[in-house]
Amino acid sequence: IYDVAGGVVTTQRTDLNLAVPIHLWKDTTGVGRIVLQPGIQASYYSVAYDWSALTFGDMIDPRGGFIYSSNQIPNTTKRTNIDFSAGLLAYHKRFSAGVAAFHITEPDQGFRGQSKLPMRFVVHFSGVFGNVDPEKMEALRIVPSIYYSRQGNFYNQMASVTAMYKNGRLGVGYRNRDAIFFSAGYTKWNFTLSYS
Repeated sequence: IYDVAGGVVTTQRTDLNLAVPIHLWKDTTGVGRIVLQPGIQASYYSVAYDWSALTFGDMIDPRGGFIYSSNQIPNTTKRTNIDFSAGLLAYHKRFSAGVAAFHITEPDQGFRGQSKLPMRFVVHFSGVFGNVDPEKMEALRIVPSIYYSRQGNFYNQMASVTAMYKNGRLGVGYRNRDAIFFSAGYTKWNFTLSYS
């Protein structure tokens, strides 16, 4: 990832991901019915900013505007870090459940003193009630799901339910005691177009 925000902050990031499926139970055809999939991510990133593009209060003259040089001195204008994340996913044709931890090393991203990036935790679950046979998509399927994430003092929790029939889907959900959301979608040729 390479991003330049406002011509001031430049972020470069490289991630290496590895996830290996482990078949816990197989049917007579040898196809995995219950699969456990651990995953890890190693990241290297750097964030740099252009000090000359920043403005400070001590640069302002009440009549002339920005005419002075700043007395502010940067400690550093570039920060590099290594970061690690890991997760575990379990799935079956009737459910999927997972847990993940991001920023396990809580890297320091501060430019003027220490500022650690807090670890972020995610837990999610979804299930399928009704038909799961891909040859019989005419049957109604109900898919409830829950999602919870927390990073520092911030959290996000959502619960939703989606009804699927043939190629169409309609859903409704609830988030953080502050929002109700609706979704609609259509699937054809392994592509899904949806709006929420």
